Amino acid sequence: MIKSKVSILSVSICLASTSIYADELGETNSSLNENTYGFFLAPGFVYSNLDVASNFANERVDTDAFGLDVSSGYEFKSHLVVQFDAMFAENFSLGGASDRYSISHQAILLGYRFAWESISLIPYYGRAYWDLTSKEGQLFNPGTEAVKDLDGESRVVGLGLQGHVSDSADLNISYKDIDADFGSYSVLSMGMRFKF
Repeated sequence: MIKSKVSILSVSICLASTSIYADELGETNSSLNENTYGFFLAPGFVYSNLDVASNFANERVDTDAFGLDVSSGYEFKSHLVVQFDAMFAENFSLGGASDRYSISHQAILLGYRFAWESISLIPYYGRAYWDLTSKEGQLFNPGTEAVKDLDGESRVVGLGLQGHVSDSADLNISYKDIDADFGSYSVLSMGMRFKF
């Protein structure tokens, strides 16, 4: 009889523990869902590959640029994302000896977040308003260094990857591809996304 009561008590404790764990898990998931929408700010470091056509430069140029970017926007409860980007990147030129290229843009993007536990993917589409500046290097250039400037707007497609760190922060990696009048450029950004 005593063994039977102990067994019943053990089963009851296990069921109660399971119920409490399920409630806590549900509350955690609910808390995560509540923290996925709202305003956000995402600063990051940028790597950009510039492919400049020969009709803008004297010859076709393929160069790498590095810089900073910041994104801000709002995510709705439906996981629709409206985002604004600002970016600046410049290639490396030792003492100005080689040609220097800098690219900047401001972009408006629409996206949708697909979430799996602590990982999210966000495809983006939008428009970028860019500015490309080139300055001729001093090496093998006896005259004044020529400066060219070109601006325009182009479509943007991209994909973002987010990893949950805390209720207010995510690891943020994104890749965007932009076709431009001078050729094309891509932007790889790595940083943090802070939610408010």
